[in-house]
Amino acid sequence: MSPTLPDQLDPWRAVKSGVHLSGALPLHMLPRLSAELAVSASDVVHYELLFERDPEGRAVVRGRLKSSLRLRCQRCLGEVLVPVDVPLGLVLLPSEHGAADLPPDLDPWVVGDDLVCPRDLVEDELLLAIPVVPRHAPGDCQAPPARAEDQIRDGGDSDENRPNPFAALAELKGQGRSGS
Repeated sequence: MSPTLPDQLDPWRAVKSGVHLSGALPLHMLPRLSAELAVSASDVVHYELLFERDPEGRAVVRGRLKSSLRLRCQRCLGEVLVPVDVPLGLVLLPSEHGAADLPPDLDPWVVGDDLVCPRDLVEDELLLAIPVVPRHAPGDCQAPPARAEDQIRDGGDSDENRPNPFAALAELKGQGRSGS
């Protein structure tokens, strides 16, 4: 078991060796994810990645990612902490050929013969785990305080005091009938 996540890794050799990576990675080291989050220095993702062969002989990466992501609530625009627990089941493929034949619990990871960056894998999976519309649970939202200009625009004048915009049409319509 390796306590650190290497910058580059030969995935085929890792499968052959049965490499097991486990540890915690600061979220600020994931630039694409950090752009979507309100990241503090103490925010981390706990990862576990096991490179192995499954019973069918496929080269697979199994594992789990756990973290809490600080996102902007789309209801109140405040910060919401979204826990994520991502199970990993990936099959290493040299090309896209065979990706459609995989069982539903395994996703393809087309790596070819290249070295891969495990940090990119962790970041990609966390990006996929972000909810489309992050928000607090109902009742937990802190609605922003109403502003005076919003109250004026949204209903400061009562409907009874406001002139009917169609009153002029009714008046013209009435004149047209009396003139005929």
